[in-house]
Amino acid sequence: MRRLVAAFLAGALSLPVSACAPQRSDHMWQVSQVYLHSAATPTPPAPMYLVLGTSSFAGDTGCGPINGRLRTDEKEHTITVVRVRTPDRLTCEGAAEFYHDEFLRFFTGTLHEDRDGDELTLRNDAGESIHMVY
Repeated sequence: MRRLVAAFLAGALSLPVSACAPQRSDHMWQVSQVYLHSAATPTPPAPMYLVLGTSSFAGDTGCGPINGRLRTDEKEHTITVVRVRTPDRLTCEGAAEFYHDEFLRFFTGTLHEDRDGDELTLRNDAGESIHMVY
């Protein structure tokens, strides 16, 4: 299943990411933990992936592909999500759908980046965060 998801994402993401700077687009980040203001467990039930470019992003929430526009500020270590496109129909339900909805709620506005080697944490101003690895 992981190979199928990786193959799909490699093809689906190649076009939007091709215009991105190499230092930002050379990794497909897997969401490993989600820390939100809810009682949900931090581990998503379905694999979630994200590729961040300098002006665009693409990925999969575990319920379907997402992509959109963003702005980066390397000095401030922030990204600002400008637009998110999601599928018309989700391919999941239950806990996976909950995490999809929560990810989309979180992935808006300005997010602070904290990179440490093969790890990336995005934080919003409310103190919520998503931890990713590649």
